[in-house]
This record gives sequence, structure tokens and C-alpha cells, in this order.
Amino acid sequence: MFQNHQQFVLQPLISIIIPTFNRASLISDTLNSVLSQTYSNWECIIVDDDSNDDTEEIVNNYLSVDNRFQFYKRPLELLKGANSCRNYGYSKSTGDYVKWFDSDDLLHSDCLKNQIESVLFHKKPIVFCEYHLFKEKSNFDTKPQHSYKNVTNIFHDFIQGSLVLNTQIALFDRNVVNQIRFDESLTRAQDLDFIFRILENNQDNVFLQNEVLVQIRAHANSITGNFHRGNVEALNSEIKVRKRIYDHVVDSSLSTTIKKKVLVNCLNSFRALLINGFYDQYKYEMNLMSTKLSFKKKFYLKVLLLIASIYNKTGRGLYFYGKISKKI
Repeated sequence: MFQNHQQFVLQPLISIIIPTFNRASLISDTLNSVLSQTYSNWECIIVDDDSNDDTEEIVNNYLSVDNRFQFYKRPLELLKGANSCRNYGYSKSTGDYVKWFDSDDLLHSDCLKNQIESVLFHKKPIVFCEYHLFKEKSNFDTKPQHSYKNVTNIFHDFIQGSLVLNTQIALFDRNVVNQIRFDESLTRAQDLDFIFRILENNQDNVFLQNEVLVQIRAHANSITGNFHRGNVEALNSEIKVRKRIYDHVVDSSLSTTIKKKVLVNCLNSFRALLINGFYDQYKYEMNLMSTKLSFKKKFYLKVLLLIASIYNKTGRGLYFYGKISKKI
């Protein structure tokens, strides 16, 4: 039977925004996890990125039984990709709070309830729960993929890479994200970029929830999956974000330790170019970075370039490369 859900004053409306592309085999699991929410005042906006399988037919089944689901197709004039769909979905949303999600992941049945309670109780406009990776069988009664127990400073730990956050585990007050959009040119590291731009102005507005409320599916075709070997577009996206973060911290008042770690992360993204056979582009990025560094750091970069030249010719030297990069 068709369900008609009214909004409640005491329950702020939460917008769940899900981009999808050819997820006919998985999206039902995701939408069922949305349907199972014990918190009832939500809207789920699904934006299709020109799928050529049965994704639309499956989603339409959910639209026919629950009016909280909405389905849109990415307008053809918009750039293809999940980030365009995320931004377009946001433009269609009306919620007081926003949760971006992926069409192959799962919500715990109490995810929305527990996250909105945390936001309201702690008076923080941003909350991140914990998550766990799964391949075939999900299990919420498990240890988190990354625990929050040793976090000392959310923003500092995040930009150094010791704190892993992503958009699936977040719930945002609409006022926090209203002026920020996903970078539609990125095919990788979009979560890193988006959350960095939010946290840089909201470092004290975050609550970390020590509870696994999201299961993220790990598979080769996931939006948040690993690098595809030789995918220069993905490599360039990662580099763009890492350089953006480094440019933010290089002239800041942050400690030398933090700046060093952010630089090493950036250099590691360059190294991925080298490993994947894009030696000329690797040299270009390294030489460009050299113009921003002190004399001592430039010396170490020259040593890395020498090792890289040897690696490019012989396939050897990465062990020493790693040792030197840690000295910068």
C-alpha cells in the first residue's frame, strides 16, 4: 500500500542523496536499508547517471510504494559523474539535514535516528559515525574500520590522514553545506576534498560518534574503490586535492609536523604517477612543487627525482624512495 508520511515538527527532515550508475544488482539492498530506518522523517533523492541496465525499473518499484523516494536523471547538460549527481540531488532536496550516500552501501536501521539525536543533543551541526567495510555479508556488530578513540584534533588529524572520514558516514546541517558543492572535475578523492573544505571553517562544529552505523561495500567498481592501475584521471584527481590541501597549510600557523605530513601525502600522490608509468608528468609535478619548498627540502626532492629516474629505467629503487621521502 502507498504510504504517505507527514513531516513532524520534532523530527527535522533529513535528505538522503544517492547518485547511481548501473547498480541494478545492488541498489535494492541500499534502498531497503533506507526503508528500514526507525527515524521516519526523511526524503531519499536518487539521481541516475545515465544507467543502461535495470536500475531505473528497480528504483521505480520503490517510488510506487513510498512517496519519500524521488528519482531524477542527471540533466544531459551537466557533466557526467557521481559528483554532478550529488550536486543536482542537493538542488532538489529540501531537508534541514543532508546525508550523501552511495548506491551500494548500507545504513544501520538506527543510523538516522542516532545521528540526528547526536546533532541535537551535542549542538553540533556535523556528525560522523563509524563505518565498516564489507565484501559480501554485512555485519554491524563489528569493530569500526577506523576508530575515533585516538583523535586529538579533528581537522589536523584529517588533513594528515590519521583520521579517515567520508560523506557516507556524515550528517550535515544544511546551513553548513549550503555554499559548498562537490568538485565535478574529480573522479577520485572527492570526499577528501569536500570534507576538507567543510572542516577548514567548522573545526569546532563536529561530533564524532563512536558507533558503527554504516557498512561500505568494498568491490572493484565501487565509487569509493581503490585506484585502477593506469587510470591517469583518477591519479590527477588525487593530486589536485592533495595540492589544494598543501597550499592551504604551507603558509598557515600549523605546526611543522603537520605541514610535513601533508607534504609527504602530496608527494606520495606524485609517486603514484611514477609507479603507474607517467614519468614525465611525475617530473613536472615534482619540479613545480620544488618552487614552493625550502633549500633543504629542494635537496631531498632532487634526490627523489634521481631515484625516480633509476626506477623509471630499471624498476628498482622504491625502497630508498620511501626512506628519503620521510626525511623531508
